[in-house]
Amino acid sequence: MKTKIVLLALFAAFTCFSNSGTAQVDLVPGINYSYNPPGANGIIQIVNMDVCNNGASSAGSFDVALYIYNTGTHNAYVVGDTMLSGINGNSCITINNWNVNINNTPGVPAGTYQPGEWVNSKHMVTETDTTNNAGLFSGTWTYSPDGINEISALAKSISVYPNPGNGNYELGIRNGGALTSSSNNNSSSNYESKDKINVEVYTVLGEKVYSNSFNISQRDPFGQNSIFSIDLKSQPNGVYFYKVLAQDGTFITSGKLIKQ
Repeated sequence: MKTKIVLLALFAAFTCFSNSGTAQVDLVPGINYSYNPPGANGIIQIVNMDVCNNGASSAGSFDVALYIYNTGTHNAYVVGDTMLSGINGNSCITINNWNVNINNTPGVPAGTYQPGEWVNSKHMVTETDTTNNAGLFSGTWTYSPDGINEISALAKSISVYPNPGNGNYELGIRNGGALTSSSNNNSSSNYESKDKINVEVYTVLGEKVYSNSFNISQRDPFGQNSIFSIDLKSQPNGVYFYKVLAQDGTFITSGKLIKQ
């Protein structure tokens, strides 16, 4: 559910919520988090975000919302939410690689924003304290709902395959028609383009193991596809995460790679 909220009213709602019963549950945002601010495509990438229970009792299913706070108008907007199956007492769990598109929330105006985490926003779990369910992350960015079309179209056209694979992967950008494989295309492609993308690959622990820049074709006169090689042959088998960025650092898309 996409909801517009005034931040002061949000915290007032926390304090008014009834804490009946004997449950010793206290859900709070964790202190560990990492995120990539949205680029022109409007996608916030939550790399990791902790959710903690400071109470001694276990909690059942509850939701975690991502909201953005407008530093100029002091309004906040819930732009995404996800469900957790539960959490033990005195413990934390981590949400990894959660992409939230601000553009899917109608009515978010242009402005300067700061992201935040709101735990148990739908009050699905009874808590001993509901005044500490929300907290802002550090860092701000400027959002405009108008400059999204080009990056969004590019993100939808990108795929990485084969996946799972043996360490030889191809990143394909559709310029029309189905993707076709070609071992002759690489970063020195003959496509007439001055645009570049940066591709980075990380381990599950966040270690960067691959980085490369590729010239991409936005004006391929033959209507073919841009295909570039990603080489992870020297890396051990396992799960990896890739990230595609525009030349100016704007986040385009991300995904998971499996090497086996």
